[in-house]
Amino acid sequence: MPDFDLTTDEGLAEACNELLDRSATFSEELEWFPAFQELVRDTSGSSEAERASEELHRRLWLENPVPVSWHAWEYNESALADVAFREWFARWTAQDAPQTLAQRRQFFREFLEESRNRLGHHFAYMPIARLRCGIAAFFPNELTTVLHPRPLERLQGILGVSSGKGPLVRSLSVASRLESVLGRCGATPEDAARRLALSSLLLQLHGGGSSVIDAKTPQALDAALVPLPAARRRKGLTAFKGKFEGLIAATEFIRNGVTRDELLDFLRNEAPDHKDSSLGVWINCLRAEFGVIDREGDQYSLTDRGESLLESQDPIEIADFLVTRVLGFDEALVRLREDGAVSRRDLVLALQKMNPGWTSDYAPTAMISWLRSLGIAALNEENELTLTEAGERWAELVTWEPEPFVPQDVDEEEVEDEPTIAADRTLVVPPFSTIAERLSAHGSFRPSLVAELHSGLWAHERRHFAVLSGLSGSGKTLLARGYAKSLFDEEAYARTHLCTVAVQPGWYDPTALLGYVNPLRGDAYVRTEFLEFLMRVVEHPAEPFVCVLDEMNLSHPEQYMAPLLSAMETGSSIHLHSEGEVFDGVPPRIPYPKNLVLIGTVNMDETTHGLSDKVLDRAFTLEFWDIDLDAYPRWTGRELADDAAKSSRVLLGDLMQALAPARMHFGWRVVDDVLDFLVHNQAGGGALQLQDALDAVVYAKVLPKLRGEDAPRFREALMQAERVLAAHGLARSRAKVAELFEDLDHRGSARFWR
Repeated sequence: MPDFDLTTDEGLAEACNELLDRSATFSEELEWFPAFQELVRDTSGSSEAERASEELHRRLWLENPVPVSWHAWEYNESALADVAFREWFARWTAQDAPQTLAQRRQFFREFLEESRNRLGHHFAYMPIARLRCGIAAFFPNELTTVLHPRPLERLQGILGVSSGKGPLVRSLSVASRLESVLGRCGATPEDAARRLALSSLLLQLHGGGSSVIDAKTPQALDAALVPLPAARRRKGLTAFKGKFEGLIAATEFIRNGVTRDELLDFLRNEAPDHKDSSLGVWINCLRAEFGVIDREGDQYSLTDRGESLLESQDPIEIADFLVTRVLGFDEALVRLREDGAVSRRDLVLALQKMNPGWTSDYAPTAMISWLRSLGIAALNEENELTLTEAGERWAELVTWEPEPFVPQDVDEEEVEDEPTIAADRTLVVPPFSTIAERLSAHGSFRPSLVAELHSGLWAHERRHFAVLSGLSGSGKTLLARGYAKSLFDEEAYARTHLCTVAVQPGWYDPTALLGYVNPLRGDAYVRTEFLEFLMRVVEHPAEPFVCVLDEMNLSHPEQYMAPLLSAMETGSSIHLHSEGEVFDGVPPRIPYPKNLVLIGTVNMDETTHGLSDKVLDRAFTLEFWDIDLDAYPRWTGRELADDAAKSSRVLLGDLMQALAPARMHFGWRVVDDVLDFLVHNQAGGGALQLQDALDAVVYAKVLPKLRGEDAPRFREALMQAERVLAAHGLARSRAKVAELFEDLDHRGSARFWR
């Protein structure tokens, strides 16, 4: 078959039409296709009574020829006999799917949720993949026969499709892509079957491999596994409350995305007797030990691995992570595989040999508990540990000799004098013209400002550190993140090479950034997002990485950044711990990377701290006080009446001119808020007249920032602001400014909040 570019509409259409014209190809390449075509033929045009029959449901859920995954949960006879569900299903499948992709997502999610509600009592774990497989026969334009998230992700790459995570969302996105270039499929059952199977055929014929993970071999996880060296593995498994059931519960909670505070609240409810420091370790366990969640800023979401685990609720989804990344896990599997039955004590001793630091049986015992919780090992009648049937499949994944961890004594001075990893590779930074062109897609920034930032960051061979200070809402964070993304020509790189850290009040030491040895577990290191990022920076010295420290002066930077500032200046290593050469996968020190860019944003008000000379001596500083309203890029594009748009622009310009001399003016975020308020009021039927709406939003978004001591500049700003408000007829706002004048006369100071 010709090598078509499936990322283009033309290439995909040509490839699909050629395949559809060669109907025999489906049966030749997909051995299950003839039986599937027969199933689609029988469901097509079936009556409500037929769709409610036990016979059809048996074929859909138990005998469906489409391969799902060898570890997907099975449907059972109890659910098959549920008449109420079958009748509801018959009615539901009589509906037409919605037109838009977003509506389809909601439509099918509601089906899965309602199925969970109606069938949940029949299953220990819901057979979600089987349900998706069955309903595909009724919705050939909306779903695919590729069901597992990993093959689906590969297929998306082949087709040039992007979407959210999760197998349902990925399947809908792929089907929508096919529909966009081919139109709706034909009316015959044969047309429907071929459209559904087209995704599997494209994946198989265009380098994506099988559409299903179905072999009971190491290749069940896409390829033979490659273990990490012992020195880089995590030293044991965290004692997570509830073990695998607790892991599933946490994954279920995070399914739709949560903040860190929400996740902590959930974990507090699950384990009220544990301290927050322990719960933080559990969150890190979900990310680093099991790889089921990821974090962007303060938001946690499921990885594809987490989505797969939640759907199948089968531990095999995390097998490759545990077998290759956790010290001793592979040894436990090999010992049980080779010896058949092992006493708990003998397995503890075998595991202790993998790490000289395991002088007690705490870590080995925790690992054995996990083996049992994951269903990998069980106790026989002699109270010995043996592999279960699932455990035998896990053991097949280990095709290497497990490596023990051997600590090495290292001369401290010798390490400090070693060249950094970054020095071995040449850092590649795009030319300024390329960065400026890419940055235009992220916002409208003054060219000279971008040039200053670029030169300031790269003038020194190692100190790539800038501080953006000034007015809140003036675009400091937008510029910092936009500049970082402009260093790369692919969005995927920006996701892995950009880290945004929201600095919190009360960061008094470097542990907030660099983590610490867990005081509750002597063999565990509590990692932070920044530490994970920093270790990734060191591993790729030829590529720039950017960390944005948002509102970095909510705490004292010279305190929480002390090791970074010192290493940045001297070129020495960043000290992390004194627990040996490598501790829980964390080295004792990291060479300061020459490819690390730090950009801090700073607001100067009563809630923040000033910057010390130690910080200022190392940073290139830019100020954001001059706000050019004419350069604001979003005056148009909103559905706002012309008179409202014009009035708001004139009003905000006059207020800006009045307040700027006293540095009480506002940034683009306030402009956004004002215009969005007017749009929402207009969309709601104009409950507020334009003048009243402007009065309300200025009172709420501009005036609260008016504060200061009695001084000529402050008085002049208030006087000019009052004149502007009077000229525009904003009576309520004008009265508030008059109150501020009175406070200034009687108290010597004034502020909005009295």
